[in-house]
Amino acid sequence: MRIIHVTNYFRDTHRHVGGAEQAAFRTAMLAREHGCSIGVVTTRPDGSSNTHFDVHPLPIIEDYAPDPVRKYIEAAKWYSVQYDPMAQRGFRSLLAGKSADVVHFHNAQFLTLSLLTPASAAGARTVLSIYDYWLFCPTVMLMDTQNGFCRKAHGPWCVDCLPP
Repeated sequence: MRIIHVTNYFRDTHRHVGGAEQAAFRTAMLAREHGCSIGVVTTRPDGSSNTHFDVHPLPIIEDYAPDPVRKYIEAAKWYSVQYDPMAQRGFRSLLAGKSADVVHFHNAQFLTLSLLTPASAAGARTVLSIYDYWLFCPTVMLMDTQNGFCRKAHGPWCVDCLPP
């Protein structure tokens, strides 16, 4: 079975690695130990090269935007428009050359869920592991502006929690 893990950052490939990235790495290791062929799709590496897995960096729009504009594109993708045509096109090309039985999405707000379309078109089953609330909460922790649990759910009031 061929499994492709999709994650913004990945251990031994990026310096920014948190709990979700560690979980993605451990999940990939376990699957490989059980005989699965593993690939990893991530953003452009900024750390050492990963020698554990077949890593495929995808281009994202921010890679080509001027620095002052990057944070606005990133915010738009994260908070409202889960779409990146560059990542989607790169993923489609990758899947054409390397088939996948399963595409396992981890934290992917920068690669975006637009990768679901090529995964589905390629006939892969998809899995989404949820480690936090990135998909619908600007704080990622479902906290309100008074640091209490947010009970409003996703909506226009979420703008109050956006970074300045």
